[in-house]
Amino acid sequence: MRERRRLDEAVAATRAIESERDDTVELMEMAEAEGDEAMVDDGVKSLGLLAERAERDKISALLAGESRCQ
Repeated sequence: MRERRRLDEAVAATRAIESERDDTVELMEMAEAEGDEAMVDDGVKSLGLLAERAERDKISALLAGESRCQ
């Protein structure tokens, strides 16, 4: 049961990152169409932060798997 909850949380976190990524890309496309470079730059920064978050989540998942194997 505990494993199931951990997996559900990991899937939810991944879906949240994907949703935020999609929203950010959409906003960046609109900003680019309007010539709003500041908004595009903000989007690039947001995507960088999302990538960092995804990497942290990946490392956490790998470490959680390591602790289960020992």
